[in-house]
Amino acid sequence: MNRHDEKIQLLAAALYEVRLLLGAYLGSNNEADESIREAAHLSYALHNEAEAVSRGGDFDLDAAIRRVEAIEKILPGSTVSKRVLGNRNAGDQPAQHDADGKASPAIA
Repeated sequence: MNRHDEKIQLLAAALYEVRLLLGAYLGSNNEADESIREAAHLSYALHNEAEAVSRGGDFDLDAAIRRVEAIEKILPGSTVSKRVLGNRNAGDQPAQHDADGKASPAIA
């Protein structure tokens, strides 16, 4: 396995772990802070893909994108899919965010 694959697998394993840690914050009626709920739903939306990649597998990108977009149906007012996906049709890259959640220029 090359270093690039090792990096991808590490990130995928971490995302899967985040999903486990935030599982209690899923649902549209949860009273937690919005950012915690968005993180819970985002990690839940992609946890199967993360597990597949961490085991050296692959996943359906279009299906993963649809799951990320669906978060806004569960959490009305959320813009997490726009922040993560950017404007895919226009070829934009997702916005990068600092520790306070403020958008910063995309990193090339």
